[in-house]
Amino acid sequence: MGAVYFSLGKYKEAITRFDKALELDQDNTLATISKGITLRKLNDYDSALIYILKHYTVNPNDPTSLYYLGSTLHHLGNNEEALAFIDKSITINPNDANTWNLKGIVLYSLGKYSEALQCADKSITINPNDTDTWNLMGNIFLKLNEDNLAQRSFARAKSTQSEPQEPSYTPPSITSQSEPQEPSYTPPSITSAKTRVKLDDIGTKLIFNAWNSQDTYGT
Repeated sequence: MGAVYFSLGKYKEAITRFDKALELDQDNTLATISKGITLRKLNDYDSALIYILKHYTVNPNDPTSLYYLGSTLHHLGNNEEALAFIDKSITINPNDANTWNLKGIVLYSLGKYSEALQCADKSITINPNDTDTWNLMGNIFLKLNEDNLAQRSFARAKSTQSEPQEPSYTPPSITSQSEPQEPSYTPPSITSAKTRVKLDDIGTKLIFNAWNSQDTYGT
């Protein structure tokens, strides 16, 4: 199964399985987004964007698709375009700390530090134990010449490292006659120290759990 290969870090093998699923059903949205996430693991962000966009065209109001589009475009350096998708995701799901954090990262990359700080503050209000957002705040305060506040933010980030907490949410169900509703999953956390996307185990949670509940293409 593609999900098993993915969970083992065998991303090329996973893509082969997802391709097989897409050969059987080119409209399989779960296989589409799974392949996009797996391509990100292989640092092929240009190809990943194609599959995430395909998923988005079927599910334009899915905050998860919007989040991945924003984070992938940010990684590709298209920050202005990324903001449009991130803002739409926030409009649909305003209480997701990770999305506010991502917006803060993008604004930081654009040099809009005051606006980035507002987003980081919103993220921390929702999830006060998020290490990455505290690091982001620290970096923003450094840019704003607020060294004391920066050090306090970094200290808070260090104190929360042993208790990582990733907020999860349930995206809208994917409408397909051949697919049941997808289970809820956690979007990727963001590392803000260097303002880039952190891709640790997000795909494992999404892909493995979703495909495990829906064995579409067999072993």
